[in-house]
Amino acid sequence: MIEFKHCSGHGSEEYCDQVYNLNLHLVPSVQSWWKEKNVLLAKLCEDGQGWIFVKNISYEKKIRIVYTLNNWKNRLEMYAEYLKTLVGTGIEVWHFILPIGNTKFAIEYTHNEGIDWDNNYGSDYQLTDSFSHLIDEKP
Repeated sequence: MIEFKHCSGHGSEEYCDQVYNLNLHLVPSVQSWWKEKNVLLAKLCEDGQGWIFVKNISYEKKIRIVYTLNNWKNRLEMYAEYLKTLVGTGIEVWHFILPIGNTKFAIEYTHNEGIDWDNNYGSDYQLTDSFSHLIDEKP
């Protein structure tokens, strides 16, 4: 299961523990995703901050967030920043901050062996003012 937390802001101890210390745990259901996926949205907060799990396939890589604020009339992009590798897993954690609004987005992972996407199974992830992320989790 992907964990989506309601993050109230930087003053919250839980927020600081989970985000800045990166106590992001790979629960068994997330670990099983790595058999079929190389990139996974791990956490998304209502302030637009997100964390991505990436399988470390190659040293050279780019994690790009492709997003829109107007239902794909215009396409925008940004790059996520590397934070750390989870010890003993071969999985890296990357971070991004999206603008809040009617934002739809997908994640593109470019590496030496090709390109992988996490686009919520073709439905795009959504971040709105009311934080309705509309995630359709599938095994």
